[in-house]
Amino acid sequence: MKNTFRLLLFLAGLPSVIYAQKGVTFYVDGPQLKEPCGNPVILKGVNKMNIWTDQTGASFPEIIKTGANAVRIVWAVRYDHDGNENTPPIPSSDAALDNLIRLCIVNKMIPIVEVHDATCYWPGMQMVLDYWKRPEILAIINKYKNYLLINIGNEIGDGNTTANEFESGYINAVSQLRNAGITVPLMIDGIDCGKNLEIIVQKAPSIIASDPLKNLLFSVHTYWPMNNGATKAFITGQFQSAKNAGIPFIIGELSKYGAWAGEGVSVCSAAGEVDYQWMAAECQRLGIGWLAWEWGPGNAGGGDPLCSVMDMTTNNLYSGLTGWGKDLVENPVYGIKATAKRADILLKDCFCENVMLTVTTTSIAAFEGRSVIYERLYEWRTNSRNIRDYILEIEQRGRARSERFIAGRLRAETSIPNRYKIRNGTVRLRVVRNDGSSCYVTPR
Repeated sequence: MKNTFRLLLFLAGLPSVIYAQKGVTFYVDGPQLKEPCGNPVILKGVNKMNIWTDQTGASFPEIIKTGANAVRIVWAVRYDHDGNENTPPIPSSDAALDNLIRLCIVNKMIPIVEVHDATCYWPGMQMVLDYWKRPEILAIINKYKNYLLINIGNEIGDGNTTANEFESGYINAVSQLRNAGITVPLMIDGIDCGKNLEIIVQKAPSIIASDPLKNLLFSVHTYWPMNNGATKAFITGQFQSAKNAGIPFIIGELSKYGAWAGEGVSVCSAAGEVDYQWMAAECQRLGIGWLAWEWGPGNAGGGDPLCSVMDMTTNNLYSGLTGWGKDLVENPVYGIKATAKRADILLKDCFCENVMLTVTTTSIAAFEGRSVIYERLYEWRTNSRNIRDYILEIEQRGRARSERFIAGRLRAETSIPNRYKIRNGTVRLRVVRNDGSSCYVTPR
């Protein structure tokens, strides 16, 4: 066995080409969001009010049936847990959030977590930042950093919040979160309760410039009233202006209802309708991502019984999709099912490392009175420079052990594989990346 390992560790004339090391998080490159492997990602998915309606993630296996590649997990620092306004809100569960992120990843969707406490309330910014900086939350972010996006806060700032406040406030917010060690993309909602895209276009460049990682994504919530100025020309002009400016942005909340309809008029009445179809079609034309509001049910829980029309599904099931929600999922031109592409990093183990593993099993004739001997040859190759170690997890004759190999001392060229042979046993190949995270390689 030792002789085999000596062969495995043989230095094999490393190629002179130096391969670029990919990042370990999603990142923003110019106007595009990219997965750690470097492939562009256009977010297409839904919002889910997990904090109030689904803290266990039971909705995710249903949402994945839409083809969504992302879920915006609505969360909170503290929340009303019993529907009684006279009962003080309680802190949210860190363990529940951890599990929701995990389940989102298991279901092959990008988790985007936001906290809702400072909605339309600019003075609430610091409370939100303090939440993200808690050691327990930082640990969760670090645990899932390969897959996670953080939406700093939902719609912080109302119509009275100024452009300069937006700029200076988010420069400060980004600084605090980066200094706390958060490296994942940070998503920033527009002011005026999320609706103001013009100020995003105006101030995004300076906010991005302040970020040492240049890893920011902006979000507008397009509750623009169809019957009060939000014409097709207006919508196209808003989107085109942001695209022309090279702003990395998505529609963080897209719905048929929710536009301001006047004092005392329900945003979920006909007066509050939004031309979501034109918005979705223009997003498809321009390559803009969007997240539908909201999976449902539960929108009537905000106090307006008419707002059940904002539920995409009546029963939390894919089969319960109805009306505009069904259209945003199944429309052949702009629907999620027809246009969303899942991130490769969520579809393939060790995808970014591009490790190709093959296993060949051979039966060797047994001596009389002995069982058949099976010999397995494991061969793997890669051109990645983002691998620190290989761990061979070996099971043989009922015993388990592991062997560690330093990647830099193995063959790196793709033409000659590294080999390991074992009789009557199995091996799992685990790759340890440079940042310490790891993944298992699935034979191809």
